[in-house]
Amino acid sequence: MKKILTVCALGLLPLFSTALLAEEAGKEAEKSKVAGFELSGNLTAMNDYVSRGISASDHRPALQGTFNANHETGFYVSLFASNVDFKNGDHTAMELDPSVGYTKEWESGWSVDMGILQYLYPLSSHNPLSNQTNHLDYREYYMGTGLKVSNTSLKVKYYYSDDNMGSGFSSSYVDSQLAYEIPGERSVKTTLKGHYGLAFGDYIKIPGAGLGISQFGDYSAGVALDFAAGFGAELDYIGVDKKGRDLNTDWQDNGRLVLSVSKSF
Repeated sequence: MKKILTVCALGLLPLFSTALLAEEAGKEAEKSKVAGFELSGNLTAMNDYVSRGISASDHRPALQGTFNANHETGFYVSLFASNVDFKNGDHTAMELDPSVGYTKEWESGWSVDMGILQYLYPLSSHNPLSNQTNHLDYREYYMGTGLKVSNTSLKVKYYYSDDNMGSGFSSSYVDSQLAYEIPGERSVKTTLKGHYGLAFGDYIKIPGAGLGISQFGDYSAGVALDFAAGFGAELDYIGVDKKGRDLNTDWQDNGRLVLSVSKSF
């Protein structure tokens, strides 16, 4: 009889464990909501912080964090932080990017996203080369749309600034992203990703006038893996076209591999 009871207890243990885990998950979900906002975030480590094809960490490792608060109406606020090194003679070491916006996705797969993104460099300081204080902070406005059909999604977003990197010059950037999630039952979700971006505007045209450059493109192709417990990894090959390499010679932006690992919470 004792053996029978023991077997029954062991058989029911997974059910009790599942129920307890579900209850804990429910409690965590409730805790992550504040005034209708769902809170989330992630920490990411990578061997190079690349922004629009250009290294923002002088080809050195970077540690980044993102915090998101998404409201049930579609309104959201976000904060991104990373170490940076622009290799331009100043002491800029940190980037903080708060943003506010609105996003909505319909059952048809169409989606929209629009908002304002502020770039802040709080540790930017005195430039010993020019004996002046650098004002790199600037703001971008963005709007985009996307379409998801089955396991494939396409997103296109346009960014505009009237004072890129505090230069007084306007800039535009078009970002296009294509992703395909490999179907099938597996423990690790695998997504193939591709990207192409185009930068143009006075911020590019004026310094590139002597080279006949008014725009340049950047691209990437890679794979993203989503593991259990919110862990992820991504490997991308990233580069810029010839015009981008000619314009950004200080960074020597030849094609390279960028590996990142992350933990979501």
